[in-house]
Parts: sequence; C-alpha cells; structure tokens
Amino acid sequence: MTLSIRGQLAAAAVEGFLVQVVRLHPFSEPLTGFPLAAGRKLLLIHNLNTDLLLPDGFTVVRVTDVVKVRSTEWDRFAERVLADEGRLLDPAAVPSVRLGSWAQLLADLHARAERVSVECEPQEDGYFLGAIRGLRRDEVEIRPIDAAGRWEDEQWWIRYRDVTQVRFGTRYIEVFSRYAGELPS
Repeated sequence: MTLSIRGQLAAAAVEGFLVQVVRLHPFSEPLTGFPLAAGRKLLLIHNLNTDLLLPDGFTVVRVTDVVKVRSTEWDRFAERVLADEGRLLDPAAVPSVRLGSWAQLLADLHARAERVSVECEPQEDGYFLGAIRGLRRDEVEIRPIDAAGRWEDEQWWIRYRDVTQVRFGTRYIEVFSRYAGELPS
C-alpha cells in the first residue's frame, strides 16, 4: 500500500529521515531536508545544504504543492554523515511555529523578530528578503534588504494567497541581515 504524501511526510518526520520534497512548480528545485511537522496547510522542513552537507535553516511550503517525497541511498549516507559529525537538529531546537496558514506562520516569525525570505513563485519580482513589519488579514508587510545588503526605503505588502515558500534561519538570510544592520524605524 502506498502512503499518501501527507503520510510519507509524517513518517519521515517521526523517523527523522532526510528526504527530497518535489513540488508542483516545475521551476523549483527539489527541497532536501528533514520534514519536521505538517500542519493543516503548511510543511516545515529543516534544510540541508547538499553541497556542504550542513544544516541550513528552515523552509516552509504548502502541503498541497508537494507532489512527491523521495529518499535515496545518498540521503541515508548524508544522514550518517550528519549524525557522525554531530550536526543533526536537536529536537528541542525545532522552532515553535503554527502551520495552519501563512498568516499564522508569519505572525509567529514576526513575534520572534526573524528575518525571512518570502517567495511568490513564479512571479518575476516575487522574492522578498527582509523583516516583517506588519500583518493584515490577507497580507504581510516586508521591509526588504536589497542585493547590496541595504534596507530598502519602501516596504511591500504581499498577499498570502501569492506566497509559495518562506525561509528563515538560513545562512543566506543571516548574512544579508547582518550586513544590513539594525532595522530602520
């Protein structure tokens, strides 16, 4: 009997398996990581940088966008390397975020003052890296950091219905946030 996508994700989370999550969007790369929790709408993944075999923050995607969950011999090897190197995520370090909606997730990340990247795939200008400044019923306000590591002057309102992926705690986000400095008022 084949498990449903949700069942495969739940099994991987319980067993602590590294998997590749393939999403609907043909332009997106498979996400490699450890599924941590699946809520009513969203899936929380602990990312793995496959080039360096290092954990790298968290990604949240819509469960309905996941079309395939696969695990290979390489994933078992990477699990072994991470365990031997002491780089597996401590269960106590799993971020406590709600996964019922983008509004819930982003409210929790805002309360923690997390810098985030919000993606609206496949929109051409649909990538926002920065700080959450406000929340409304249908949208989130982001103060972006530009490609030169500076806070932009304008803030952007992004509709939740357009969001396809949110990342936080990644090295990329942390580096840009560090160089941007304190959030201007």
